[in-house]
Amino acid sequence: MRMFSFFILCLLIFSCSEKKTKTLVQEAKAQNESLILGTFDNANEIEGCAELMLDSNDTIGSHKFLFLSNFTDFGIVILNGKRIILEKDTIESRRVNENQYISVYKKNSTKVILNLSMETAYDEGGVYKGKMTIIKGNKKLERKVHGECGC
Repeated sequence: MRMFSFFILCLLIFSCSEKKTKTLVQEAKAQNESLILGTFDNANEIEGCAELMLDSNDTIGSHKFLFLSNFTDFGIVILNGKRIILEKDTIESRRVNENQYISVYKKNSTKVILNLSMETAYDEGGVYKGKMTIIKGNKKLERKVHGECGC
């Protein structure tokens, strides 16, 4: 009888722990699903002043934009195949110093943070480089970027 009780107890314990393990594995997979960043072939959606960011491995002029913005109101990114228009958060966005600034754009659970430093200045803008961080829910993607910013 003791052996039978022990067997039943072990069966219950292992069957319960297997379910927990499956749930934890499924949750981990959901959290680790990657964010896929798309590119724009042109910046026609932006008129006037703009931030035009490319992957740091792409040359300026290659027209593989990861992020577009008009500096003041909105930014655009393609995430997992969907074009997302984000609003600029003027409270979180700030100039760090004369050559560096942080721009923050948000929409629902999506947040894009640009942390850029000036490399080369010209009349009303310059070439910048830095890091773009995209947060969507509990997922995060960081990319080294560079591009032109100005009017």
